[in-house]
Amino acid sequence: MIELLALLSIIGETFLCVMRIKEYIGDGGAKMIKNMNRLSTTLLDGDYQSVYQQTSEDFQEMITAAEFIQLCVDFLQEVTSFTRISTMKMKEYIECQWLANDANRGIRAYFSSDGTIGGLQFLSIASYPKTDKAYTRNRYKMPIKEGWMTFWGGVNELVNYHYPYEGQRYAYDLVMMRDGFSYDGNPDQNENYYAFGKEVVAPLDGVVISLENEVKDNTPTIELNEDQPLGNYIIIKHAHNEYSLLAHFKQNSLLVSIGDRVKAGDLLGQCGNLVDRQNRISIIK
Repeated sequence: MIELLALLSIIGETFLCVMRIKEYIGDGGAKMIKNMNRLSTTLLDGDYQSVYQQTSEDFQEMITAAEFIQLCVDFLQEVTSFTRISTMKMKEYIECQWLANDANRGIRAYFSSDGTIGGLQFLSIASYPKTDKAYTRNRYKMPIKEGWMTFWGGVNELVNYHYPYEGQRYAYDLVMMRDGFSYDGNPDQNENYYAFGKEVVAPLDGVVISLENEVKDNTPTIELNEDQPLGNYIIIKHAHNEYSLLAHFKQNSLLVSIGDRVKAGDLLGQCGNLVDRQNRISIIK
């Protein structure tokens, strides 16, 4: 069986911890912290009206209180507890996610600095325990030299939107983000993204068996290259018939050729923008 390294979409840096979030909201964010901490328990207590009252005007324009309450009743049947599994700053919001005790349902909420809930999602979560327990024989390194934050990644759809799709189920999106943003300045310019031009290295010893180096970088927020979804890429063959596919390199940045032998940590090229309206590099299992 061919195995490809389980990493997808490197677009950034900086791990965001709860302390960083507290620094972001300041001393006046007590209400926000309180609402974040109480959301799951308030739902489990059946006080759906209180949760609805915390939502934004835009949210309430999309769904009435009666519709929201019925949605909660239907979704939360037989759920006895939630565990918060992630907290992340995203621009002007803090995103929190909870996993239910049955591991088949999850909640995703977005809080503004005053505690208002700007977005709330109830998610049914698929599970694939058989493939979750299948591992590569090789041990791979991250193909980067700096610190990166995991934006998507894990063994459920709540923390990894790739998970339902078999070909990218164990992918990771690693984001270079500072103060909740992946760029500084005009978002229409690749050079303003923290990840653009960052070095990408080989995750393991191997032989380059395929590559593309001539695809033009997209203009962020404007262009989307649907005809060449991989953009500039490299495929490396490793021991035990395993392969790593690294995609979305910067145009003409590749430093290797087909047939080259590479060592773990060897520089391959630079991160580009060829997958969507963001800057990223992809490595898919």
